[in-house]
Amino acid sequence: MRKHCTIIIFLFSILSFSQEAKTKELMENGNKAYQKNDFENARKYYYEIIKIDSTNKDAIFNLAITELNLGNKNKSCELLQKSYKLQDSEAAKFIKEYCGEIEYNENMFYQDVDEMPKFKIDDNLYDLITEKGINPILFDKLKVRAKKSKILRKIKNQKIFVLFKIDKDGNFNSRTTGENTSKEIDNELKIIFREIAEYVPCQYQKKDVGMWNGFSLPIILK
Repeated sequence: MRKHCTIIIFLFSILSFSQEAKTKELMENGNKAYQKNDFENARKYYYEIIKIDSTNKDAIFNLAITELNLGNKNKSCELLQKSYKLQDSEAAKFIKEYCGEIEYNENMFYQDVDEMPKFKIDDNLYDLITEKGINPILFDKLKVRAKKSKILRKIKNQKIFVLFKIDKDGNFNSRTTGENTSKEIDNELKIIFREIAEYVPCQYQKKDVGMWNGFSLPIILK
């Protein structure tokens, strides 16, 4: 039985490598054709890639721009929306210029939403992000609460970074980076951020939306 599994895994690896090589070759040929303004052939190459991998966002985006050059605006917009759903941030610019609005997605890049995330403390609602970064009201709450933490005292006067975003349901999701962080510190900060405020997700077309990208907050606890 184990030998059979090894053979299956080995064959799968060969197939995966073969597909990657084929995709790379098709992409190179498609890009060369595009650069020569040979959009008909470029389109053929990009479509071949999508037949192999229907979620290849580079091929989908390139195909969308190729269709645009061929005058097929509706098809281009359909592909651009699909590219955006696959987290291609560059697609947003073309959608706004040629297609109108980005279609609603449960997650989006925060640059494209109608309203940025907010937080609530004592029934008062505040913008989470200001022109200077994270709202000082939330940051002050964080500092007061952090001083009570035995875990965070271990990194006193040392810098760490908290990478965070708010999901569609208003959950605060984060991770810490830096030389002085650890799983224990990471978990402690998650708990504190969730204790000090209630979070409100981004809004797009009057609907809650999560974030693909987030914010980086440098912290030095004194």
